[in-house]
Amino acid sequence: MLLENVDISWVKFDSANPDLGFDKKSPQYSCTIKTDNKVNAEAWKKAGINIKPAEENGKVVYSATLKKKIYADADGKYTTQPPAVVDKQLQPIIKTNTIGNGSKGNVQVRLKPYEYMGKTGISVQLLAMQITELKEYQGGDSLEFKAIDTDTAVI
Repeated sequence: MLLENVDISWVKFDSANPDLGFDKKSPQYSCTIKTDNKVNAEAWKKAGINIKPAEENGKVVYSATLKKKIYADADGKYTTQPPAVVDKQLQPIIKTNTIGNGSKGNVQVRLKPYEYMGKTGISVQLLAMQITELKEYQGGDSLEFKAIDTDTAVI
Protein backbone atom coordinates (compact mmCIF):
# COMPACT_ATOMS: atom_id res chain seq x y z
CA MET A 1 0.00 0.00 0.00
CA LEU A 2 1.31 3.44 -0.90
CA LEU A 3 0.73 6.30 1.53
CA GLU A 4 1.15 9.43 -0.56
CA ASN A 5 2.01 13.04 0.24
CA VAL A 6 2.67 12.59 3.96
CA ASP A 7 4.66 14.62 6.45
CA ILE A 8 7.55 12.52 7.73
CA SER A 9 9.26 12.78 11.09
CA TRP A 10 11.35 10.84 13.60
CA VAL A 11 13.09 8.73 10.93
CA LYS A 12 15.18 6.06 12.67
CA PHE A 13 16.76 3.94 9.92
CA ASP A 14 20.35 3.82 11.24
CA SER A 15 21.26 0.16 11.75
CA ALA A 16 24.03 1.18 14.17
CA ASN A 17 21.53 3.10 16.33
CA PRO A 18 18.02 1.64 15.80
CA ASP A 19 14.83 2.50 17.64
CA LEU A 20 14.77 0.01 20.53
CA GLY A 21 11.02 -0.04 20.86
CA PHE A 22 8.88 0.41 23.93
CA ASP A 23 10.48 -2.48 25.82
CA LYS A 24 14.04 -1.33 24.93
CA LYS A 25 14.78 -4.89 23.74
CA SER A 26 13.14 -5.06 20.30
CA PRO A 27 15.23 -3.18 17.73
CA GLN A 28 13.32 -1.79 14.79
CA TYR A 29 13.46 0.80 12.04
CA SER A 30 10.72 3.38 12.42
CA CYS A 31 9.26 6.70 11.34
CA THR A 32 6.14 8.73 11.99
CA ILE A 33 3.86 9.97 9.22
CA LYS A 34 1.14 12.60 9.36
CA THR A 35 -1.62 13.90 7.13
CA ASP A 36 -4.40 16.43 7.52
CA ASN A 37 -6.41 14.64 4.80
CA LYS A 38 -9.26 12.91 6.64
CA VAL A 39 -10.22 10.75 3.62
CA ASN A 40 -6.67 9.36 3.39
CA ALA A 41 -6.53 8.80 7.16
CA GLU A 42 -9.81 6.88 7.09
CA ALA A 43 -8.53 4.72 4.22
CA TRP A 44 -5.36 3.96 6.22
CA LYS A 45 -7.42 3.04 9.27
CA LYS A 46 -9.74 0.82 7.22
CA ALA A 47 -6.67 -0.97 5.81
CA GLY A 48 -5.42 -1.73 9.34
CA ILE A 49 -2.99 1.10 10.12
CA ASN A 50 -3.25 2.45 13.68
CA ILE A 51 -4.12 6.15 13.23
CA LYS A 52 -4.02 8.73 16.02
CA PRO A 53 -5.86 12.05 15.56
CA ALA A 54 -4.51 15.18 17.26
CA GLU A 55 -5.01 18.91 16.99
CA GLU A 56 -2.13 20.94 15.57
CA ASN A 57 -2.27 24.63 14.80
CA GLY A 58 -6.06 24.65 15.03
CA LYS A 59 -6.70 21.69 12.72
CA VAL A 60 -6.91 17.94 13.09
CA VAL A 61 -3.97 15.88 11.84
CA TYR A 62 -3.72 12.10 11.74
CA SER A 63 -0.47 10.32 12.54
CA ALA A 64 0.84 6.78 12.48
CA THR A 65 4.12 5.25 13.58
CA LEU A 66 5.41 2.76 11.01
CA LYS A 67 7.96 0.08 11.87
CA LYS A 68 10.10 -2.68 10.46
CA LYS A 69 11.40 -5.19 12.99
CA ILE A 70 15.09 -6.04 12.98
CA TYR A 71 15.78 -9.76 13.22
CA ALA A 72 18.96 -11.45 14.37
CA ASP A 73 20.54 -14.55 12.84
CA ALA A 74 21.62 -17.63 14.82
CA ASP A 75 24.82 -15.83 15.89
CA GLY A 76 22.87 -12.89 17.29
CA LYS A 77 23.90 -10.53 14.50
CA TYR A 78 21.24 -8.23 13.12
CA THR A 79 20.66 -8.99 9.45
CA THR A 80 17.56 -6.98 8.54
CA GLN A 81 18.25 -4.20 6.05
CA PRO A 82 16.64 -0.80 6.66
CA PRO A 83 13.75 0.26 4.44
CA ALA A 84 14.82 1.61 1.06
CA VAL A 85 14.88 5.42 0.89
CA VAL A 86 14.94 7.32 -2.40
CA ASP A 87 14.56 10.92 -3.54
CA LYS A 88 12.19 12.42 -6.14
CA GLN A 89 14.31 10.98 -8.95
CA LEU A 90 14.36 7.51 -7.32
CA GLN A 91 18.04 7.94 -6.42
CA PRO A 92 19.02 6.24 -3.13
CA ILE A 93 19.40 8.40 -0.04
CA ILE A 94 22.21 6.74 1.89
CA LYS A 95 22.50 9.17 4.82
CA THR A 96 19.01 8.73 6.24
CA ASN A 97 20.02 10.57 9.42
CA THR A 98 19.76 13.80 7.40
CA ILE A 99 15.98 13.39 6.98
CA GLY A 100 14.52 15.94 9.37
CA ASN A 101 11.08 16.34 10.86
CA GLY A 102 8.72 18.05 8.44
CA SER A 103 10.13 16.35 5.34
CA LYS A 104 7.45 15.27 2.86
CA GLY A 105 7.11 12.17 0.77
CA ASN A 106 5.50 8.85 0.03
CA VAL A 107 5.75 5.70 2.14
CA GLN A 108 5.22 2.10 1.08
CA VAL A 109 3.95 -0.46 3.60
CA ARG A 110 3.01 -4.13 3.47
CA LEU A 111 -0.27 -5.16 5.09
CA LYS A 112 -0.39 -8.78 6.18
CA PRO A 113 -3.29 -10.42 8.02
CA TYR A 114 -2.27 -12.56 10.99
CA GLU A 115 -3.73 -14.91 13.57
CA TYR A 116 -1.88 -15.43 16.84
CA MET A 117 -3.11 -17.08 20.02
CA GLY A 118 -6.73 -16.74 18.96
CA LYS A 119 -6.42 -13.08 17.96
CA THR A 120 -6.50 -11.75 14.43
CA GLY A 121 -5.32 -8.48 13.00
CA ILE A 122 -3.30 -6.74 10.34
CA SER A 123 0.48 -6.49 10.58
CA VAL A 124 1.86 -3.30 9.02
CA GLN A 125 5.49 -3.41 7.85
CA LEU A 126 7.39 -0.38 6.61
CA LEU A 127 9.00 -1.22 3.25
CA ALA A 128 10.27 1.96 1.60
CA MET A 129 10.18 5.73 1.61
CA GLN A 130 10.43 8.37 -1.11
CA ILE A 131 11.43 11.85 0.05
CA THR A 132 9.86 14.45 -2.24
CA GLU A 133 10.72 17.48 -0.10
CA LEU A 134 13.71 17.13 2.22
CA LYS A 135 13.86 19.22 5.36
CA GLU A 136 17.42 18.50 6.36
CA TYR A 137 18.13 17.59 9.98
CA GLN A 138 20.67 20.05 11.35
CA GLY A 139 21.57 18.06 14.44
CA GLY A 140 21.76 19.06 18.03
CA ASP A 141 25.47 18.54 18.52
CA SER A 142 26.48 22.12 19.27
CA LEU A 143 26.26 23.54 22.76
CA GLU A 144 23.91 26.45 23.27
CA PHE A 145 25.28 27.39 26.70
CA LYS A 146 27.09 30.63 27.42
CA ALA A 147 30.19 30.75 29.59
CA ILE A 148 29.39 31.61 33.20
CA ASP A 149 31.57 34.01 35.12
CA THR A 150 32.82 31.95 38.06
CA ASP A 151 33.24 35.11 40.19
CA THR A 152 29.49 35.74 40.04
CA ALA A 153 27.06 33.80 42.21
CA VAL A 154 24.67 31.62 40.26
CA ILE A 155 21.32 30.66 41.67
